[in-house]
Amino acid sequence: MVCVYTKCICVILSTITSIL
Repeated sequence: MVCVYTKCICVILSTITSIL
């Protein structure tokens, strides 16, 4: 699955924020 670098970071940050 190919994704935009910045978009991946946004998704990761969102996931981390959701977990926290």
